[in-house]
This record gives sequence, structure tokens and C-alpha cells, in this order.
Amino acid sequence: MRFTAQLITYYLLLITYYLLPITYYLSPTTIILSLFNQNITIKSITFEKFSYICSVSSLHFIRITF
Repeated sequence: MRFTAQLITYYLLLITYYLLPITYYLSPTTIILSLFNQNITIKSITFEKFSYICSVSSLHFIRITF
């Protein structure tokens, strides 16, 4: 029973500190807002720009968590 409680606590911490920020930073709304902040139109989204936004978001996430 104690192991189960520790496991549940571990999963809750994992969801709180890692999965929720990742889903926020990589959500389509955040990516679109980031594209607008860089004065890029929606029509000109390419894979390179998308991967750049994802990498910037992940670096920002790492800076916040550490």
C-alpha cells in the first residue's frame, strides 16, 4: 500500500512539473502566438519555423524548471 501511494505521488509530480508545462509550451495556440510575435504569417509556416518554435519553447521550459 505504501508503494502504491509513493507511485501515485510520483506520477502527480511528474504530471505537474513536466507534462503540463510541455503541453502548454507546445500547444498550437502558443506556437501560433509565437509566430505572430515574430511577424510571420500563418501561410508561411514551414517545418523549419515550426521546429524553431518548438526548440525555443523547450529552452524556455528548461530555463524555468532549472
